[in-house]
Amino acid sequence: MKPTPKGWPRISSAAYYPDAATAIDWLCDAFGFTLRLKVEGEGGKIAHSELVLPGGLVMVGEAGGHGRPWNQAPAAIGGGNTQNMFAYVDEIDAHCARARAAGATIVEELRDSDYGDDYWADRSYECVDLGGHHWWFAQRMRDGATLAPKLDASDVGTPAPPKGWPRISSSLYYADASAAIDWLCQALGFEVQIKVEGEGGAIVHSELVLGGGLVMVGERDLVKAPHRRVPIEIGGAGTQNLMIFVDDVAASCERARVAGAKILQEPKVSDYGEDYWADLSGEIEDLGGHRWWLTQRLRG
Repeated sequence: MKPTPKGWPRISSAAYYPDAATAIDWLCDAFGFTLRLKVEGEGGKIAHSELVLPGGLVMVGEAGGHGRPWNQAPAAIGGGNTQNMFAYVDEIDAHCARARAAGATIVEELRDSDYGDDYWADRSYECVDLGGHHWWFAQRMRDGATLAPKLDASDVGTPAPPKGWPRISSSLYYADASAAIDWLCQALGFEVQIKVEGEGGAIVHSELVLGGGLVMVGERDLVKAPHRRVPIEIGGAGTQNLMIFVDDVAASCERARVAGAKILQEPKVSDYGEDYWADLSGEIEDLGGHRWWLTQRLRG
């Protein structure tokens, strides 16, 4: 694939909050993000924002903003998350303490997980932010000697995160994760890096890669993890959207269309002026109701 535009990962997530300006300040304070860009609209509402960790980026927006009522904060869907975010940091114990002090709810305390010599060992924790979004933060403790990921390490940003991972990635939930994995590979060109099946073929863990981008696909489980929700089961609401930089938006949208995606916006040029950039973007909805922006940088 062609390199991503300067300063952008291959895949990034937009998360929605009832008060995006407050959320931006809190995420910087609690998690160590740096605000790169904030565009305010009418009444001080956030029209667009970009928050970065070294090599990773998230966008923060207003729930229901831009006339898009399906972009919802977790509180609007009973605390549900249609996606969770996962980020690698350098000093996990200090990071957890910082998040706790800022008011994050720690739902899983720090723990060490060793996945064996073929994979890696991590130290991680899970928390919920002020808007109800779930985050996993981890620090890589050891790489497996034989670990050979499919992810394109030349496309993951600087400084490099652990082998086989971008700095920030998202988990998406589906009623049938195995079918979703097959569909995402067919429709969007992902490759399976890891797929771990459990009882009855249920997906315990998966990693799908596209260039230097990665998403995890999992089963929604309303008993063990009731916050994990699927958009099509909750009226189409989504707490996050994903954006992918692709080489040819028209071809990518057509590939998704043939696979059965709903095309919510045909490829359209957006020019943000000489100080920013111009993109060609299309929006699709996948078989679980998750929304994806497919984008090609034209200038900037």
